[in-house]
Amino acid sequence: MITEAQRRARLDGIGASDAAAVLGVHPHMTPYELWCIKTRRCEQKQILTPEKLRIRNAHEATIANEYAFRHEVKLQRVNETIYHPEHKFLFCHLDRKVVGQKKFVECKSSISWMAKAFGESGTTDVPTEYLIQMLFTFIVTKYTAGDLAALIDIDTFKEFPIPPNQKLMAHIEAQCIHFWNEYVLKDIPPPLETRHDVELMFPVATTVYKQAEPAAVELFTAIDAAYREGTALSDKQEKLKDDFCKFIREAEGLTHGDTVLCTWRPNAKGTRVLRINYGALKPEFAEVAA
Repeated sequence: MITEAQRRARLDGIGASDAAAVLGVHPHMTPYELWCIKTRRCEQKQILTPEKLRIRNAHEATIANEYAFRHEVKLQRVNETIYHPEHKFLFCHLDRKVVGQKKFVECKSSISWMAKAFGESGTTDVPTEYLIQMLFTFIVTKYTAGDLAALIDIDTFKEFPIPPNQKLMAHIEAQCIHFWNEYVLKDIPPPLETRHDVELMFPVATTVYKQAEPAAVELFTAIDAAYREGTALSDKQEKLKDDFCKFIREAEGLTHGDTVLCTWRPNAKGTRVLRINYGALKPEFAEVAA
């Protein structure tokens, strides 16, 4: 468990748990959100409550003890932050290291509904963000071996040996260096990915509607078509809407001629709510635009 001082210092570089966000594959954070955090434009949102976080931290010792028992090895806590030998803005924290070996153990605890995200024990089938975290740790520490030990639900213990992958590690390292040097240090935001990114950049909508450009009209017709196809395509709809919001930006909505295609106004809580005017365009126009 890292200290409060180490937590604050995480703003000054890219840590192992940040790497998945840099690559755009983190389930809870986009590259733009990470950029906002690192440039101190916003604070990192906490997924777990303090109570749940405290319990997860307590599970770390249980996982480490079980791993040590099964492998008949000694594990050691590593309290200090470890920095990349060349790029000091890349760093990691180890849960445990195996005494006498250049090997680390990452301890993860998870609730039962996350069980499907993990494969069989002994494989490398772990959530993508955990895999990237492990590979990033290899980059920083130069260790030669690492295991991810997971306690799922109450008593399901699994181990996943993650070997170094030099090709993937080179890609991860290059992307993290680029993100820090080109976006954070230059204070230039990375490309927006979701409507939440757009809302972070433009938290307050103006009272002005914008005329939709052709690409936005094309997206609108795709959203309208996905809506008519039914709820089975809800994920597709949401991705289309995320892309659509990149055209709205700070405007209150988009129009096509005199027709309002959508509004994106704040509700009573100040959160902008996207409302699509389904069927606003005539079918014959939608066919041409598509």
